[in-house]
Amino acid sequence: DITLSLIGALGIVVLLWYIIRSKIIHIRKPKIRFPKTTSVTQRIILISSIIVLVIALCGFGVYKYRTYKKEKQEQAEKQKQEELDRYLQNATTFKYDASIISKLSTIILADYHDNWVNAIWNNTATDANGLKRSCSKFQKAIEWRIDYYTNIGCLDKLDSLETDMSKVYVEMDSIKQVTDKYVSLKDSYDDIRGKVSELVELCKSPSGNITEFGHTMNDMTNGLVTALKETDIYIESQEDASRRYILDMFNYDY
Repeated sequence: DITLSLIGALGIVVLLWYIIRSKIIHIRKPKIRFPKTTSVTQRIILISSIIVLVIALCGFGVYKYRTYKKEKQEQAEKQKQEELDRYLQNATTFKYDASIISKLSTIILADYHDNWVNAIWNNTATDANGLKRSCSKFQKAIEWRIDYYTNIGCLDKLDSLETDMSKVYVEMDSIKQVTDKYVSLKDSYDDIRGKVSELVELCKSPSGNITEFGHTMNDMTNGLVTALKETDIYIESQEDASRRYILDMFNYDY
């Protein structure tokens, strides 16, 4: 800053004075000839002009220094805002992907459960083509619906959404200049990632008996919905946007 600069300049002057006084370096003193003046008034004007020039130069130096500091500060603030905007964009994408997975997995798992129940109690089930058929084996009923959602690309969509979540999570984590407001969001998103991973795996490999599966399905889907809602205070809810995505995907409201 200015104080340190003045101290440094003063130190250099003192060092030069000591060197010259000790005759370590011999410097020939230039003879300064002032222009001859014919009156005291002219001398005063000349000296005053020199003083004004020195003051002006000092003022210009201070102005340039302050301008430089201001530009540096504005640049730092701009960079911080850009990083915050990038963080929020990634955080919103993460939540959007997770919200779609929440809704899509709820549809898939509920379908598995219904087909499972129908096979056990009604000896009928919906096959991979969406047709009602005689079926008394719940394993076959589940396999049919897994094949159905595989064929229409839903299971691949779950995988791609989860991969995209991981990508934006890494980008979020790489941004260091985040305000304290969003620090706790990392723990929430870690929890959401875990719940999403469990749901995707359950959609691809349902397990247990019908009662266990029903409880597990409800616990997982409700748990993810709750975890997402708890982040609404930080990141805008993606409920409506994800619902529109599902409507476009299946062309119906559920």
